[in-house]
Amino acid sequence: MMNSSSTYSDDISIAELDPGYCRFKINYRSLERVMHYSSFYSPKVEVGGVGLSLRYTRAYYPLGMSVASFDIYFGTIWDFNNIFEISFLDDEGKPAVTASQGGHDHILPLVIPKMFLEKEALVDGCFFIDCKVSDTVPERPGQQLSLSQQLGKLLEDRETTDMSLGVNGEIFYAHRSILGARSPVLKAQLKSKLLLIRIEDMETEVFKYLLQYIYTDTIDGNPEVPSASLAQQLLVAADRYGIEGLRIKCEEKLSKDVSLDSVLTCFALAEKHNCSKLREACFKFATKPANLGNLIFTEEYLQFMQNHPALVAELPSRSGCSEIVAQNF
Repeated sequence: MMNSSSTYSDDISIAELDPGYCRFKINYRSLERVMHYSSFYSPKVEVGGVGLSLRYTRAYYPLGMSVASFDIYFGTIWDFNNIFEISFLDDEGKPAVTASQGGHDHILPLVIPKMFLEKEALVDGCFFIDCKVSDTVPERPGQQLSLSQQLGKLLEDRETTDMSLGVNGEIFYAHRSILGARSPVLKAQLKSKLLLIRIEDMETEVFKYLLQYIYTDTIDGNPEVPSASLAQQLLVAADRYGIEGLRIKCEEKLSKDVSLDSVLTCFALAEKHNCSKLREACFKFATKPANLGNLIFTEEYLQFMQNHPALVAELPSRSGCSEIVAQNF
């Protein structure tokens, strides 16, 4: 009877090791003399943040074909996001056989006819196998994804969704329970058991960020709104759908970034969407004499006067520059 046991072997060793890369050396001739249907493992080594070892097994396929089976064995079933590349080197150190695979499995198997390997990749009785691992670090036990990250993955999982949203001809898939929990407006719309909700008067990109925030409390993984221009659009969307956390974040972003170019737009947004902090930030900026002097002689200010007379009337008392303002009425 053939022996089918597995063991570690000094004939499988680590020839070179760097972050993200290692080279295994298999003393093939030595193993061939002692093994029959047995498996041999290398020592475990960490490459690119992944613990792995190599297993070599000799086997026969039907019709008597003799094959060499090589498994790069990762030992656990972590959720890998890595790309693995395995190369058998020829006598010039160049790849003779190469295979690659994305993560989500814990074994990368290679089954290769022995005659081919012996011809193409046997160097002084040994095989040299390069293993390269992408820089992506696996999600290890003890480093569990946060709730925000898990919900972000759920948003990408179309199989579990139970409704959709249409925006400018593009369809987004989502979960009724999450939308209802995060937005009182969407919750009311979902009571009608609609399978498709159409979103009107919103740019597709803005809705994508809004949906990300509903699931993860972030914008592209960022806890803050990345730009003032996006904050202006998301403020409108957040107020429309009653997503208070996002509305507050947008207001904070805009309050920090008030400028001569944005102050009138921010004033209008603050009035329409009841953003008292943003309103005060705009007054603070606009009532500085240098800013006010530049502001009131612009065409945009003339239009602003017509649309927001109450705000314009408040500027003189706030600024202490009533004479300058009065000249522009």
